[in-house]
Amino acid sequence: MPVTFQIALIGSAGLVIGSDRNTVYISPEPDGNNSIQRLETNKFSKNPSETVFCVNAGGLAGATIAKQIASSVEAVPSETIWEKNLQDIAISVNRRQEPWPVDEIIVGRADRPDAVWLVTKYVGSSATVIKVISNICTGDRSHARFLPAILWNPSLPIDRLEALAHLTLSYASQLNPSGVGLGYDFLTIRENQIKWNYSAPIGFNKSFTDNMLQGLAALPTF
Repeated sequence: MPVTFQIALIGSAGLVIGSDRNTVYISPEPDGNNSIQRLETNKFSKNPSETVFCVNAGGLAGATIAKQIASSVEAVPSETIWEKNLQDIAISVNRRQEPWPVDEIIVGRADRPDAVWLVTKYVGSSATVIKVISNICTGDRSHARFLPAILWNPSLPIDRLEALAHLTLSYASQLNPSGVGLGYDFLTIRENQIKWNYSAPIGFNKSFTDNMLQGLAALPTF
C-alpha cells in the first residue's frame, strides 16, 4: 500500500518542503501474517542546531538514513564532500531485499535556500544523491504530481510555493486517503531563516477544484 507523499519546491526566494503525517506500523502475528496500524507522526528529522533537515518516504531503511543524516552530517561548504557524506550513510544502512517501497530522503540545509538533495536507497549497498534545484515529489506515485509539473516556476513568491505544496499534498490525500493524510508539515527556508507550519487535513484543495470546474465550463467547444 503506497504510504506518504512529500514535496520540495525551490524558487528564487527560497524553498518549501512539505510532508503528510500518515504512516503505518507493521507488527508480526503468531500465524505468520502481519497486522497493520495507521498512525500519525511528524516525518521530519533535524539536528539540534536546525541546520540540516530530512524527510523520508519508503520503509525502515529510509527512516534510519534520515535520522542518521540529521544527527551526524554537518553542512560543510564543499558540495562534493557534503554529497559524499550523504551517500556514505545511505550505503551503510541495510534495506530489505525488496524493490518496493523505494526509500527516498529529501535533505535540506538552512544555509542553502536554493537546493535540496534527494537521497535514494536501493536494494543492496547502492545509493544515489541528486541535487535538486527545481521541484521533486517522493512517496506515493500520485497523479497530484501533475500540479507542480505545470504550476511551478522559479519566480513564484515564497507564499505561492507554500500554497502549491499545500495544494499538492491535499490532492495526494484526496486521491489516496488511506495512504496520504492525517495532517501536513511544512518547512520554509529563506537565507538562513527557517519557518515551520502545520495544517490539519481540511480540504484545502476544494476552492481550487471549484475554480477549475468553473473554468472548464467556460471553455469553448470545438
